[in-house]
Amino acid sequence: FLTGKYTADNMPSGPRKKLGEKLFETEDYNNLLTVMRSIAAKHDGATLSQVALNWTRAKNTIPIPGARTVNKFNKIMELWIGCSLQTKKRN
Repeated sequence: FLTGKYTADNMPSGPRKKLGEKLFETEDYNNLLTVMRSIAAKHDGATLSQVALNWTRAKNTIPIPGARTVNKFNKIMELWIGCSLQTKKRN
């Protein structure tokens, strides 16, 4: 849900739909997306996926991204070699 793929008007089908409905009802989730979009814009238009994955890396965790297409795989790889959050911005 942090990729920006789904919106309140474009929910996934199946069991994830209920999760999406709950997330989009909360102000915290919408504020999180707003902050993530702001960070992405400040990093040459990075994707929300890149921001989310980079945040987990900055917190010394190992994210396990999934990519169903070559294009999405390439976007993820751009993260590993390019988009880095500064220490003061990741806390």
